[in-house]
Amino acid sequence: MSGVHKVVREAGYPFTMVPNEAVRDPRLSSTAFRLLAYLLSHENGYELTYRQIERQTGMGRFAINEGIKALTGLSWLRVERPKRPNGQYGPKAWHLLNPTTVGNSTMEPLHSGTTNALKKNTKKEKKTSRAIAIPEPLKLHIATLEVMQEKYPKLDLAEQRDAFVDYHTAKGSVYKDWDAAFRNWCRNAVKFSEPKTVIHKQEVKAAAELPDRRGWVLALHKVGEHYECRPGEFGCK
Repeated sequence: MSGVHKVVREAGYPFTMVPNEAVRDPRLSSTAFRLLAYLLSHENGYELTYRQIERQTGMGRFAINEGIKALTGLSWLRVERPKRPNGQYGPKAWHLLNPTTVGNSTMEPLHSGTTNALKKNTKKEKKTSRAIAIPEPLKLHIATLEVMQEKYPKLDLAEQRDAFVDYHTAKGSVYKDWDAAFRNWCRNAVKFSEPKTVIHKQEVKAAAELPDRRGWVLALHKVGEHYECRPGEFGCK
């Protein structure tokens, strides 16, 4: 049966109830938690599509898949795609679970202190920002991956990430912002992969011997470079 299926659902509440274990689980990323809360907001059996999830959460397809992977790995979610009687696959079934791997260990006790909302913290926190070596493993922000995938759809991000890690690990590089460094890496990867125009010296030299002494311009014209061509010269506008 397709649709959203919850193991436990409290009746009589006009709002979504999210387990405290999920709220306080440090292993759940903001994307995974957002997806979990969104799925919990639907009735049992409600059929969802990727387009609806994208439209109502503002998350892209890559972020949704990362959220599914995280929730599945922590046993919060099981996704199935049942077959219809005609053999075709129907809508996905999103089974929301109550994982036994998540317990009260992630729920820290309440901290004692003032309840006065007007009391201000007089301690001044010193913000430090320093360059660090590449983390192991490298965890790039989902927003970084989404932007690079959208901007450079032909770029294999997984391959580029592995090459990026190997290069900077071997070199011992340090950066303050590894996401920014990866974005710059992707731009250079696209730039260096573009074919370069090569003009042979002999071709330019032979063309330069033309009577009008503008043979070098003709040589550039033949390879698609027209910045030195005069209006009407060699058919240029």
